[in-house]
Amino acid sequence: MSKENFVCIGKLGKTFGVNGEIRCHIDPRFHKDFFKTSVVFLKIGGNKTPFFIQNIYEGEGLSLTLEDVNSKEVAMKLNGGEVWMREKDLHTIPVEKVKNLTQYERLQGFEVRGVKEGPIAVIQDFMLLPQQVLLVIEVEGREVYIPYQEALIQEVDLKEKFILMDLPEGLLDL
Repeated sequence: MSKENFVCIGKLGKTFGVNGEIRCHIDPRFHKDFFKTSVVFLKIGGNKTPFFIQNIYEGEGLSLTLEDVNSKEVAMKLNGGEVWMREKDLHTIPVEKVKNLTQYERLQGFEVRGVKEGPIAVIQDFMLLPQQVLLVIEVEGREVYIPYQEALIQEVDLKEKFILMDLPEGLLDL
């Protein structure tokens, strides 16, 4: 049996109310996946334990209720715990997971999309430089190099095979 890979998507906050509702802080990159899932994992005794989500509430921040967590006392035991999802359940992968060559190779052929520009081009190759990694794409018959930096990356979608980036103005014209 192969071991499942998990990604930490956020953290639980304080309890809210008397029925086991818990505030949570989810990394914005994972909001879409979080709202679609029915199960999250919490570390209990060193092991990741599944908890089924009953409700997610949006108001001033996020809060949720979990199955079998129906009192403030039970919920308080979970305060500050990390919220995990199975990597296979995520559309978005965290940028820090795409740090080694095999991960870069895995993204070859993905479409680069700009927040303002829309679809731009397909990743042809990568250049691994000492200080950074560059995506190599072809735009209007010429090679263009885009820095693969966490600050520019908005989303990496494995299922739809695209990288959404917030590119500086004029970068594609260089």
